Amino acid sequence: MIFSFSSLIIDVLPDSKLIISLPVTGLIIYYLVSYYLYVSDAYRYGIKLLVAIITCVAIVALTSMNQLYLQCDSCTLFIALGHILGIYIFMRFLVIQDPKDVQDVIKHDL
Repeated sequence: MIFSFSSLIIDVLPDSKLIISLPVTGLIIYYLVSYYLYVSDAYRYGIKLLVAIITCVAIVALTSMNQLYLQCDSCTLFIALGHILGIYIFMRFLVIQDPKDVQDVIKHDL
């Protein structure tokens, strides 16, 4: 999904490959680290972290589509609601997760 949207943007703005590649690289690293944390099962509520990251990546892709192609008010509302939902899920993950559980898992793996 990220690759297809970035290729669409590169076609519209051909001189902006560096400007587009830096955020895309950051998003991919952000997604991979979150997926690793989910798969490693270091957190009890890792699925909430993964859902928040997927929501964030989808909203970033939808925002670029909305600004460059669609310019739709209902899409802007959907972007705002999705962003609020992603932040809410991420904050719930941070509040619910107990740091002591993570330390026990790390010590157990070592």
